[in-house]
Amino acid sequence: MDVSLLRKLGVIDCAVLQPDSGNRFRVQGDAPVWLTEIAEPYATNSVLITDEASPYLADFLIDAEAVWAGKNDNYLTAGMWEEQIKDEALHFDATAIKTAEGSAYLIVQNVEKAFKKQQSVLQSAREVLLEHDEIVGEHEYIKQRLTHVLASNKQQLLDPAPIHQTIYHLETGVVVTRADGPLLFENESAKMLLCSAQKEDTTAQIHGMLTELNLNQQITDDLVKRKTSWQGELFWHNNASAPVWLQLTVHPVVDEANNHSHWIYVLSEISAFKQNEAALLPQTSTDSLTQLPNRHYFTVQLRRTIAQKTPFYLIYVDVKGFKHINNLHGYKAGDEILGAVAARLTKAVGELGFVARIASNEFALILNIKNKAVANDNALIFAEALQSTLRQPYDTSLVQGLTLDVCIGLLRYPEHAMSADELMRNCDLALYYAKYRLDNAICAFSDELKRHSEERYKLEESLRRAIENGELEVYLQPIIDLKANRVVKCEALARWQHADGEFISPEVFIPVAEQTGLIIPFGNWLIDEVCKILQCFKQQGVDVRVAINVSARQVSDQDTIDYIISSIESYQVNPKQLSVELTESVLVHSYESVSALLVKLRQLGVIVSIDDFGTGFSSLSYLKHLSIDELKVDKSFIQDVGINNNEDSAIVLAILGLAKSLNLQVIAEGVETADQHQFLIDNNCDCAQGFLYSKPMTVAAFSSWYKDYASQP
Repeated sequence: MDVSLLRKLGVIDCAVLQPDSGNRFRVQGDAPVWLTEIAEPYATNSVLITDEASPYLADFLIDAEAVWAGKNDNYLTAGMWEEQIKDEALHFDATAIKTAEGSAYLIVQNVEKAFKKQQSVLQSAREVLLEHDEIVGEHEYIKQRLTHVLASNKQQLLDPAPIHQTIYHLETGVVVTRADGPLLFENESAKMLLCSAQKEDTTAQIHGMLTELNLNQQITDDLVKRKTSWQGELFWHNNASAPVWLQLTVHPVVDEANNHSHWIYVLSEISAFKQNEAALLPQTSTDSLTQLPNRHYFTVQLRRTIAQKTPFYLIYVDVKGFKHINNLHGYKAGDEILGAVAARLTKAVGELGFVARIASNEFALILNIKNKAVANDNALIFAEALQSTLRQPYDTSLVQGLTLDVCIGLLRYPEHAMSADELMRNCDLALYYAKYRLDNAICAFSDELKRHSEERYKLEESLRRAIENGELEVYLQPIIDLKANRVVKCEALARWQHADGEFISPEVFIPVAEQTGLIIPFGNWLIDEVCKILQCFKQQGVDVRVAINVSARQVSDQDTIDYIISSIESYQVNPKQLSVELTESVLVHSYESVSALLVKLRQLGVIVSIDDFGTGFSSLSYLKHLSIDELKVDKSFIQDVGINNNEDSAIVLAILGLAKSLNLQVIAEGVETADQHQFLIDNNCDCAQGFLYSKPMTVAAFSSWYKDYASQP
């Protein structure tokens, strides 16, 4: 890492460290004078981070190790903390980074100037705005740290020290109970917030909070099942002193064997700052880029609107593919486009309601339902007009004539939800269906939509268990060399028979895997299974390559190539026997990630194919620059080839000519008739795949079929 570059970027007072061994770090560049105050000198250009020198930084290293080992995201920040150095309080921030090349760094920055400049606004905003990232992050860090300690400390009663050390000095209240209810630990801050003198007082207070928040058994059971937290606020009056506003996080501790062992409760008082909300909101309520209200103020406004108890519409607007715009035109151009979108939204809504920017490329609208423009039957008409307005070409100082794809989700209060949280959750669900499920990209929430979502969630959970429990099975479909009339390759396809005996189509469960992140464990399972198959084929004398499909998420995951290498080495597979297939859309949307992945695959000797070629975007430039071996012509072009010399025949002939000029092999998919087969032979297509030769079959059936086919004259 170029330390001078950090200084040029304004990160001037920082130390850049690289992990060596244990808690020893090598110093990159010049060490700031304060470094030896929070880390012990070990050797020349080397320091040791210890609990004695800086307990907070040493504690952060526990989570940083997961980043450097590739188990978590490749970026983690500690958040600001204070160190007492020579009677002076200094403030620091630490960041753990794992680069794309695999290098690990710890960057410790002195943020004293920023702390003094922004302390009043940021500190107040953290307490006033209940969903502010700072307080949520604080609760999240405490939750993660405690979960780690509880999971690793199996004898809590015999050795409570690690837990006491984690929570004792925190200003935030922390309570830990056993899964069945009894109190295990609490810190002094929790006792003060709950006014509890005895353990029974604390457990009674916690139980009362859960009751008041309507966190019943069904909801808490769902938290355990999903291994997720609940966060919210309440005005708590059931204590010995004056009522207080509290923010509460409820988190179950569930180990890898799905055993529920503890509950963690994290509490922060926000009373004083709630009283000053009106004064503080102007400093923290505006999005700096668009000058629209931000997500925090939108949430406040939504609750105020609900309190009026008059009907209104909530609309979410998403600008699709914005990452691609930033990559293609630059972030400054992207900012200009977002500003233009905000201006169009503001003009379209006018006096009808309220507009806010709630995420990087998402906007929210609260619309007065009394106005004829958005009443009842006209709500969808308004959304269509809004979509049309936002899709008109944009001309800015950096881009001209750019058009956007816009998706809209909407619902009505009070018919579709009563609370702010439920309204936002249901509107987000409508937007999700608009983005991923509907052609017209506008979706109104409905009970049927919610039911479909619940069914999808059940399918997601079933798929998660199927991957973990080995319920999926690999089927193979042969690919024939048309000139030699022999099997040279096969495609690995996943099949899933549910525990109740029902077969779930890949067209159903693969999209769910891609949209939920399950595609990563699913992809790793498939890589592992295919390498096992290749190992068995080697022993059986079955000489074929096996192809696996790789999704966009896998391409973007830095661990994918490492997993492929690990599986190849574990099963002693010849990399040339493995083939990786990517779709055209992956090339376009993840070009940089694809390029890096393909280079590494080709270096290993793995064959690379472009699947469903011809159905995606313009890919000729990608074919020229990317490391590719094969093109698979989509079956939609094959089904009518040879019939009256039609357009599909012309397309296939053009692809064959293009591939020949680029020295690429061509595989035709979906071959089902003898006429299609003959057309491909007559026009020198290399290989073919389809029901004419064989349907997908089990690995055992394929092995037998392969030997029978090879023995044919």
